[in-house]
Amino acid sequence: MGHSDFIIRERIHRVLFRLSWPVLVSMLVHFSYNIVDTIFVARLGAEYVAAVTYCFPILFVIFSVAQGLAIGTTALIAQYTGAGNKRDASNTAEHSLLLAIIIAVVITILIITFQRSIFGLMGATQDILSITLQYSTIIFGAFSVVFIAFICNSMLRGVGDMKTPMRALVASSLLNAVLDPLFIFGIGPFPMMGIRGAAVASVISRVFMVCYVLFHLFRRQTQIVLSPRYFRFNKRIFKRLMEVGFPASIASTLTALGNTILMRVVSMYGAMAVAAWGIIIRLDSIIMLPLIGIGTATVTIIGQNLGAGNIKRTNEIARFSLILATLCAGVLALLLWFNSEFLIKVFVDNVEVLEFGRGFFSVMVFGYPLFGFMYTSVSILQGSGHLKPVVIATILRWGSVLGLSCSLRGVLKNNYHGLFYIILFGIGLAAAYLAMELLKGKWRKPVIKPEGVLEEELTFVD
Repeated sequence: MGHSDFIIRERIHRVLFRLSWPVLVSMLVHFSYNIVDTIFVARLGAEYVAAVTYCFPILFVIFSVAQGLAIGTTALIAQYTGAGNKRDASNTAEHSLLLAIIIAVVITILIITFQRSIFGLMGATQDILSITLQYSTIIFGAFSVVFIAFICNSMLRGVGDMKTPMRALVASSLLNAVLDPLFIFGIGPFPMMGIRGAAVASVISRVFMVCYVLFHLFRRQTQIVLSPRYFRFNKRIFKRLMEVGFPASIASTLTALGNTILMRVVSMYGAMAVAAWGIIIRLDSIIMLPLIGIGTATVTIIGQNLGAGNIKRTNEIARFSLILATLCAGVLALLLWFNSEFLIKVFVDNVEVLEFGRGFFSVMVFGYPLFGFMYTSVSILQGSGHLKPVVIATILRWGSVLGLSCSLRGVLKNNYHGLFYIILFGIGLAAAYLAMELLKGKWRKPVIKPEGVLEEELTFVD
């Protein structure tokens, strides 16, 4: 049974498990890679960790653009695959790859040109700035590779192949973990490159990942065929890709910017609050990992079943995913709350940090289930290709959080619990809006239109 047949006909819980566990493994490996990378860089000194940290907000915003196009790619390919239209699925993949290359080149030129000014605006001192530029120039210069990796993985996920992206990411992360100490510290025949070595190791590992996935695609081992020789620009497919991908990019970018500004708000409570927030973000991943797995799988499953015209099954999938994600987030939230003191002390044993962290989890024990519902609702809408409600929900969430945080700054200055309740309110507001949009049912209409399938022109592997 092929990926598409399994997704369209098999029992929902089996399909969701089969598609979500490779994503979960991928995220666990990626999370571990980030920790290993930080450990090696930290051995150079605290200022080097700070230098790398300054790159994160910029990378988050850039990745948001890539993620938007990736979501559009996955949704359209999933719907075309479900409809049995393999030619348009492949054509969508080719247009996505071309668009990714163009966008990546433009972003790379802009970031490399203005990076010094951007870091200066972010508050980087001259000493830190010189170190940051050593790292960022290499990382940003090779951003096209990361962008292409995003898109290639989204193509495979659109047809239901979650294992190939997992293998690529695992192999890439292991390679990076091996290369990091070799290039950073100059072990054996390798030159000692310091912070540049960390960047070079990351670039090499990402190039390997892209080559692995492209080799898989061009060998026609999937339901997608990349055939540059026969590529013809298709205005209809390009338009649909932009209609789905552009709103997704806006929503992702707003979330990245919102988190960056929220960090600024947290900083008014002092260095220990910022330290606590950093720990909270890491502990957050305990809940985010399963939600990302469920959400990523849901996008593909919803897309393919809508494309196949299985409206009743699509409703059942949406209901099952929402219940599972909400319950999963709720259970993990309780575990985090009960064990928050122990988990925070694993990182830092400081009274101020501990109080801030425990206060956050005592409020968010109610917020995480709502977040699980909100996150999965977004995944359902992404799979359907209807992204405008996602943009509105994102504006509602971050508009309320940042607006209330700024307007009540005087009140909140000595009461960080108030900030936590504002964050909870923002999540609840977005979740309520998305629930209403799902109940309206407009998302059940696929964004692709039934059209003739001309499969005889290309050979596909089922």
